[in-house]
Amino acid sequence: EQALEYNDPEAQYEIGCSYLDGEGIGQDYMQAREWFERAYSNYFYPALNTLGWLYYSGMGVAKDYIKYHKLQLQAAQAGSRAAQRNLAYNYREGKGVRKNLKLAYEWQMKAANGGWQDAQLSMAVDYLSGGAFVEKDVQIAQQWFEKAISGGSLSAMVKYGIAIEDGEIKGVINWQNCRVGEKYENFVNVLIDWLDFCFSSNFYFPAVLHIAVNMLIISLISFSMLRNAFSFIKSVLYINLSLQFLYLSHLLLAIC
Repeated sequence: EQALEYNDPEAQYEIGCSYLDGEGIGQDYMQAREWFERAYSNYFYPALNTLGWLYYSGMGVAKDYIKYHKLQLQAAQAGSRAAQRNLAYNYREGKGVRKNLKLAYEWQMKAANGGWQDAQLSMAVDYLSGGAFVEKDVQIAQQWFEKAISGGSLSAMVKYGIAIEDGEIKGVINWQNCRVGEKYENFVNVLIDWLDFCFSSNFYFPAVLHIAVNMLIISLISFSMLRNAFSFIKSVLYINLSLQFLYLSHLLLAIC
């Protein structure tokens, strides 16, 4: 109602997201595209990035990498850090545009300097290994890892830990500047909601198993933070994946 009556671009974008994800409404990629286009026509530039992904993946439209690239370029020029990171990938891999490693580096650097953690992690990995558009420089790689980690990137934390464990980088993480704890707070809230649903629906086994799995994860990650035992982080990811499949199978049995 707000999207139609007041021509609110943010509301139009949210409707597009609802159609895209099928949340509270039937999933419809064509409707999603129309609402994203409305939002963009009203100068809501985040819609450009999402609209571009529709053309990239062929959801509701024919795949069109050139159209995707043009939309990402507009979004990036409007300040979207995600689009800037995507542009770097386009220029690096030649998606919808001719390969250009110089532009790839420039856009990735812009996204990284703007605080986009995925771009910061990519900078770290590129400098750690060298290759595509930078020479190997472990010191610069370490700086980018620490920037991504200080912003709360769990992926950067794990990859940095592996690099230390493998002897590629010498150092430890300064946990005092790391905001990863905020993500665990959100994680715990989601876990509580899930357990409440399980017990209210008499899905006792998956609930109990979920408690066990996540207690194990939290314990091992906490231990790794204290001891820098990053091999535990790698191990727990595999343990979690295996046990998640197990409890989901029991949940399906309970439902059926």
